[in-house]
Amino acid sequence: MSLRIASSASTRPGFSVLHATLRLPSRGGIRSLGITHPTPRQRHVGARAELGGGTDSKLQLAAGVAGVFAAPLVLWSSYTLATTGSGLPPGPSGVLGAAEGLSYLVVTAMVAWSVKTKISSGSGLPAGPYGLVGAAEGLSFLAIAAGIIAFAVKTVNS
Repeated sequence: MSLRIASSASTRPGFSVLHATLRLPSRGGIRSLGITHPTPRQRHVGARAELGGGTDSKLQLAAGVAGVFAAPLVLWSSYTLATTGSGLPPGPSGVLGAAEGLSYLVVTAMVAWSVKTKISSGSGLPAGPYGLVGAAEGLSFLAIAAGIIAFAVKTVNS
């Protein structure tokens, strides 16, 4: 599948013609669908689109996915701390304990990133791809609050 967009001069003064062609594979070969539309010419174009996403969107996607997976593990750990007085068990070969430690680091980094962005720009983190960065930000603040409450509960019950 391919999309081709081209522009050419029109017979009407001040207008250009926009051509869009979509090529789709079909059983009998390739089928092309074309659209031609006259559009007014503009001297300056004020927007630019980037196809495929850049490095920032990939970094935001990775941070969002990491935060969305780390925050529930921190919440589970906080619940376990509040109810049993200790964190999660190490699990097989220490994998669960390592994941818990990494999750605390990811959540702390997400909150620090959010606070830094809030101080420097006046707003929180962008929503990011698929809204994952925004979701991770909210879950991270929730996980930090739950950790503080769990620590307080453990201290009071000791």
